[in-house]
Amino acid sequence: MKNHPSLLAARVAAMNAAHAEVNRLAPIYRAIFAEYIGQKVTKADGSLLAKIKARLPESSLQVYSPHVGCFVVKTSASYGDHFCTYAEPYFYAFTENRHAGHICEKLGHEFEPFRADYTAEEVCQLRKTAEEAREAARNAESACSPFGLYDN
Repeated sequence: MKNHPSLLAARVAAMNAAHAEVNRLAPIYRAIFAEYIGQKVTKADGSLLAKIKARLPESSLQVYSPHVGCFVVKTSASYGDHFCTYAEPYFYAFTENRHAGHICEKLGHEFEPFRADYTAEEVCQLRKTAEEAREAARNAESACSPFGLYDN
């Protein structure tokens, strides 16, 4: 498939914007949910989730939760006259222990910020490097084809 410079520029812009928003929101979300560690995430009346939702910061991008503890930042960028591309990176604010009755638990790792400074030129170079590595792998597999890759 042919790469289109305007599409790549839009994809890079969308990803950088979404990553920057994840970097802003993830520490805030983790701090808010840290107050609820050890509490039941899903209460029958929805009171805990309602309290948390009211405290979450506003975002200029769409933020939603496809499942408990995970949040997705969705954005888009236009290219051409009638086309659009999307970026949807996600982050975790907490983990849910379903075996202990849906208790909110702290994540076992610190948040590592996402890169938000990609350029179209860099992506083109990375693609070129990846294609060269695939070609080298194909050549190496071809060279050892009489013996295969594994001895069973």
